[in-house]
Amino acid sequence: MSDAGPIYEHIPVPTGRAFTLRRDDSTHFVGLSVATHFHLMYEVMWFPAARGSFTIGNETYFIKNNTLIFIPALLCHEMQLEPQQDHLRYLLQFEVQWLQNCAINLQPEQRIQPMIGYVTQSEADRIENLLGWATEHLKQDNAEELVLSLLKTFLLFTLQKINCPASTIAAEHIDRLIELIRYIDINQEYTLATSLAAKRCDWSVSYFSRTFKSIFGQTLQDFLLTRKLTKAVRLLSSTELKISEIAEQTDFTDSAYFCAKFKKIMGCSPRNFRIRIRKTGEF
Repeated sequence: MSDAGPIYEHIPVPTGRAFTLRRDDSTHFVGLSVATHFHLMYEVMWFPAARGSFTIGNETYFIKNNTLIFIPALLCHEMQLEPQQDHLRYLLQFEVQWLQNCAINLQPEQRIQPMIGYVTQSEADRIENLLGWATEHLKQDNAEELVLSLLKTFLLFTLQKINCPASTIAAEHIDRLIELIRYIDINQEYTLATSLAAKRCDWSVSYFSRTFKSIFGQTLQDFLLTRKLTKAVRLLSSTELKISEIAEQTDFTDSAYFCAKFKKIMGCSPRNFRIRIRKTGEF
């Protein structure tokens, strides 16, 4: 993964909808390079016809025809797609609310780890039917229930078909990290020191840091920063709190430091971000 810090990807979602589905096809695809980034939504990428690679941390996975990838929210990743004839890919991105609407419960590891797999051609044909039909009906009025049913079927298949990549890290240690993330999120411990996190896992600081970055593709402190910024986004969009008050509630040392970090990662100041949300309803 590139040494440059991750950037926040803004995903336009129509007002009142908790997901977005996009189909990209080209008979003369020139290639695509997507820098290290994260977003607030979960993501499923389906590649019926593509070549390239997908990277998290130090791990790179090959993209070929009929590749299926599931990415949890806030997980930093990057992607390279090669030029080719007849390129085709689908992108489904959705909020936690959409999962709840579909009555789908993710396993703990699915909330923090990517899943990558390859499907057979017969399975690929069925996926193409589902997503092709869903894409077509998105353009029609009063088709929300049908689209929801089609995409729910696709997501259930994805969660059952593909798995988290094989890891040299013991399952017990991955479970400890899952428990740590659960503790951080429940208690909003976004200022947790790396040494204290290592102690909670009963590991040395060096082993914890190495293992955490191997699993999440970023350091603990970068991970906590994305959590704090996510909370800031929610407060900017749903409250009238002052910027200084949001900085305090998200555990930044002062509002100037908060604004600097926010602009570096999110691409605009907290004030301008709030203005955009008020105008478009999107973040």
